[in-house]
Formats: sequence, C-alpha cells, structure tokens
Amino acid sequence: PTSLDKAKAIEREIFTVFQEFDADKSGSIDADELGKAMKKLGRDVSEEELQIMIQQIDTGGTGEVSFVDFAALFGIEASPIDYTE
Repeated sequence: PTSLDKAKAIEREIFTVFQEFDADKSGSIDADELGKAMKKLGRDVSEEELQIMIQQIDTGGTGEVSFVDFAALFGIEASPIDYTE
C-alpha cells in the first residue's frame, strides 16, 4: 500500500471513532457529546473543562469540534464530512 492508502485508512478509522462521539450525526461534536465520550473513556470532566477542551480544539470558533479538528488531533489532514453523501 502507498502512503496515501495508509493515510486514507487511518482517516477512515478516525472517522469511525468520530461517528461514535457525534451521537446526533450533526457533523460536529458538542460539549454534551464530548462529555459522554469522556465518561465512556472513564474520565469524568466538568462543564468548564469540556468548554476549555473544545476551545483548544475548535479552529472554526463554532463551539463544537468538527471532523477536521478531530482528525488534526491525530496528525491527519482530513476533509470536511457530509453525512448526506
């Protein structure tokens, strides 16, 4: 497999995890969804901590984490997602 194939495979894996966190399938992870994901991972965080985490990740200033932002946490330059496709 080429390095592009490997990168696409990693992007698909990250997307699978992202979809688990994006419970309402809005295309982004809000504070409530992030809190539930963190709890599922065994980490109970406060609303304030969630907001700080989102601020650190959210490059678009929307108050939510897009797939592009989420993938960037893993060093992957991803394309925006569209659940309608």
